[in-house]
Amino acid sequence: MPPSGHDTAAATAREAYDRGMRIPVVIAALILGTVVACGGAGAGDLDAAVDADAVAAVDATPDADAAAPTFVPADAVDLTADNPAEDEDPSVLVTADGLVVVTFFSRRGGNADLYVTTTRDGVTWTAARRLTSDPDDDFYPQLIQDHAGRFHLTWFRRAPAPTYYAHVRHASFDALPAAPIDGAQVTDAPGYLEDWVPTIAEAPSGRLVIVFASKLREPDLHHLFAITSDDGGATWSAPVGLADVNAVAAHDHLPFVARTDDVLTLTWVRHETDPTPWLDATSDVMLATSSDGLAWSSPRAVTADDGAGVVDVFPGLYRRHGGAWALAWVSTALAPGGSVVAVAVADAATYPSGRVELPLVGYSPRIVATPTPGVYLGVTVAGATGAQDVYARVFTE
Repeated sequence: MPPSGHDTAAATAREAYDRGMRIPVVIAALILGTVVACGGAGAGDLDAAVDADAVAAVDATPDADAAAPTFVPADAVDLTADNPAEDEDPSVLVTADGLVVVTFFSRRGGNADLYVTTTRDGVTWTAARRLTSDPDDDFYPQLIQDHAGRFHLTWFRRAPAPTYYAHVRHASFDALPAAPIDGAQVTDAPGYLEDWVPTIAEAPSGRLVIVFASKLREPDLHHLFAITSDDGGATWSAPVGLADVNAVAAHDHLPFVARTDDVLTLTWVRHETDPTPWLDATSDVMLATSSDGLAWSSPRAVTADDGAGVVDVFPGLYRRHGGAWALAWVSTALAPGGSVVAVAVADAATYPSGRVELPLVGYSPRIVATPTPGVYLGVTVAGATGAQDVYARVFTE
């Protein structure tokens, strides 16, 4: 039987789900305005839908004698134009051999499943292939490749009514799967479970670290938790609250972790009032570092613009050409409707000094440096609520 108060907790979680996983409802009105409401292909910058004739299989092991593909800056490409339903939560990775891999969730099959598409030039993309097919909903994938070349995927799965349980999952594989996978549940708790928005990285030691947010492990506040694996993802530790970074009287949410040279760097959003940061003008981007994923440096705020009513959300990290690491997120600092901004991690302490506005439209930005010098690929989400699409754009800073 569910614990006492479970129905209230479930209703609260469902409300968070409706407001959180269907983010454009509130962003279109309060954060991104007409940017998110721009619709599908043909609206503004988002005018280059994937041509069906251009969709082709991309071999993960290209011909060694063939000329290296080149990424050329261009307008945004709609990666999911073939689906009238919702597509969100993109993640992007450049593999060791230069293949760009984008994962996302889609409701094209009815419920939410994970999908993957790949490219070697930003123009020709493979047809989206399903990664999961569970009857429950799968959201928020992140894919990395470890030092040995093995892939690790994390995401969260939400059960249907009446529980709406959410838990973090992990899967690993040597090559991108040709058929749906299920992975393993890697977080659990007695009673009600609400673990979501996971992010994964490999520490310098080879340890795998997944950081996620939960409101129910420490009631009344969203806080960050971590699990670790020292055997390549075969087994995982019990969740541990990140006491070094979690605030005493504020929410910590939307984490993103990456290995940045010889440390792990964690960025996330801290906000004081509303349980969803995209509704809260107190939302600020935070940073901390760690060598093992459990002990973290004192958190420092990158943004401090609450007085101006600025919303700062959806932070991520990417490595620039030349080796320096940068932060990118959605901010209303430069435009009432919101825009994607970036700053070097080394300049984070003096933000907004060094801030640049990136030519990406929408929310949930994720960026990688392509194999072409000076050229990047970013993925975002935009579109009408319930019909959002994932877009990719090749650009220069």
